Amino acid sequence: MNETNIQTFSQIYCLLEFFPKSYIEKLPKQLLSLIEQNSNSKYFIDVDITKPLEEQNISEETKDTLVVFKYNYWADETEKKNIIEKLVRNENKYQEELREKYNPDNIFKKKEETIIKDNIKQDENLKMIKYEESIFKKVINKILRFLHLK
Repeated sequence: MNETNIQTFSQIYCLLEFFPKSYIEKLPKQLLSLIEQNSNSKYFIDVDITKPLEEQNISEETKDTLVVFKYNYWADETEKKNIIEKLVRNENKYQEELREKYNPDNIFKKKEETIIKDNIKQDENLKMIKYEESIFKKVINKILRFLHLK
């Protein structure tokens, strides 16, 4: 089992101590046994009972697992509908962000804009420099021309 799963089980194990007994009784005994067996004391958390779950110092995986528990074991039909609606909204929002980020049309437009901007910057950096021969070079060239070597 990987460390993330162990951390999640450990945090859930800590949190379940603060849940009402009626909630714990609704969980399957095998699940409770699995949570207990796979928890590790190095991941135990300090629970502040004055704060809601969203404000507790727990991982996102633990929060997600608790949502699954709520949906499968604790929620009535109305709450299940609300959970599904929220999950659908979140998924739609996530998919929209992905579409914006990875839209091929936008990627090419941005790339073209970047190339154009880079070319403009390069053009600004390039300036014509007038080449002037040094006096010694001029003298050597005249001598070479005179001797027909150049």
